[in-house]
Amino acid sequence: MIRVYTAPDMFWLQHARNQLDFAGIETFVRNEYAGGALGDLSFIDCWPELWVADQVSYQKASKILADLNDEKHSDGPEHNCTMCAASNPSNFERCWQCQSPLDTPPAD
Repeated sequence: MIRVYTAPDMFWLQHARNQLDFAGIETFVRNEYAGGALGDLSFIDCWPELWVADQVSYQKASKILADLNDEKHSDGPEHNCTMCAASNPSNFERCWQCQSPLDTPPAD
């Protein structure tokens, strides 16, 4: 197992985990409940961690997470989902409402 990501809270870790799940990369969370040990352990040692199984998964996951980091602050125009017509920020890859990839053509 190789640690690929750590975050100060579960919100950011789960966001990263969702991106890796969409890419088909299996993940494991460690320290999910370590916040209860805060004070006895350093705060950094209590942060939740995201782990992957092997070096190949690590390389793929690192690329996805790096791209995710680069896309956080996109200020482009919003676009509509072709499946449900919901408006989405330009940096979204999936519709916030129906979870369809935003480059998917509408269903007939």
